[in-house]
Amino acid sequence: MISKLRCTACLAALVTLAACGSGGTTGTGGGTGTGGGTGTGGGTGTGGGKGTGGGTGTGGGTGTGGGTGTGGGTGTGGGTGTGGGTSTGSTFAIVRVGPAFDGGVLSNASTQVTLEVRDLTTGMVVTSYPLPTSATATNQPFTLSGSATSDGVLNQGTNGDLALAGYASAPGIAQVVSSTTVPRVVARIRPDAGIDTSTLVSDAYPGNNLRSAATVDGAAYWLGGTASADAGVRTTTHGSTGATTAVFTDIQNIRATHIFAGQLYASTAAGTQPDGGLTYSRIFAVGTGIPTTTATVTYLPGVNISLASSFVLLDRSATVAGLDVLYAADTGAGTGVRKYTFNGTVWAEEARLNGNFPATAGCLHVAARAINNTVVVLCSADNGVVYRFDDAAGTTPMATILATAPAGTAFRGITLGQ
Repeated sequence: MISKLRCTACLAALVTLAACGSGGTTGTGGGTGTGGGTGTGGGTGTGGGKGTGGGTGTGGGTGTGGGTGTGGGTGTGGGTGTGGGTSTGSTFAIVRVGPAFDGGVLSNASTQVTLEVRDLTTGMVVTSYPLPTSATATNQPFTLSGSATSDGVLNQGTNGDLALAGYASAPGIAQVVSSTTVPRVVARIRPDAGIDTSTLVSDAYPGNNLRSAATVDGAAYWLGGTASADAGVRTTTHGSTGATTAVFTDIQNIRATHIFAGQLYASTAAGTQPDGGLTYSRIFAVGTGIPTTTATVTYLPGVNISLASSFVLLDRSATVAGLDVLYAADTGAGTGVRKYTFNGTVWAEEARLNGNFPATAGCLHVAARAINNTVVVLCSADNGVVYRFDDAAGTTPMATILATAPAGTAFRGITLGQ
């Protein structure tokens, strides 16, 4: 059974990201409101008291400037951030795939990708970062399959860096996931330095999905994806074009990798593994801390999600040390987001956040962040909609529609920072 890991709270300020052009100066319009201070973490990941983290300061007012501001200069690799609208002070980031290269419906062909920063209250786009579709110097093109809904997991490091895994291909390559000749690539979106797609993965995930890249500070990545071999959880350094290092390959099919409170975690929707006698515990800690060599895994006992995807772990209880709340996306129709709590020994399902959630929709990716006494939970669903749940004690969270993908596009990974 896994013991709870002590937490250093580090809520990254996405509002800072929203205020920047991609490697250039700030856009002249659509400025963001000033977010309040970030909650400070106490102790360290390995010892000391539990961090107070979780609550961020509330956003202050509406940013100045109307209309659409354009980001200054071009970021590394040619990605220019463009501003739009105004922000109320809190934002989230989301991956948008499309439109299709031929103007038709999304398919299994490689498809252009845009990272959008959107307002957490209105859902409106504040800043967008189109990822490059052609090579420039050391930077590679970055695309995703238009139909692979498990791809596009979005992670954010403690310094604000965003990391996303995909395919080093121009748009329009049919069945890009199945290609054994298209290298896999990691994109790093850094607020003050633009878009960098120089990290290539050429020795792993052949002919199948590379779904996830977790990072602490944009200097290295912990990858998750699938293939018949050379897949599982692996690590590589930023800018590398050489071999990756295997970390955990007993399960080749990994859905998501995330780092919370200095610990690497992963999920799978395949295989039967020992889990303390509790069926389908498919979310697990990988090694101790953030391993860079071969490691074993420790399952979260009691987390019985058979269709696990992305997830978020938070520290919410003052009486239980470390991470004690789990929000997990469940791709099963109508299930929504599953919430588990930890009592120091075992995890137990406390709620399913699916009020007002469509019975035919599945939650592909999830984000969550504590704001004062409420946890804001976002679900990026397979119907192209972002749903927001406000989870406060004594309430039944109900889904509200926060954003809808434009026609011919789809949403993928999402983050609110940690």
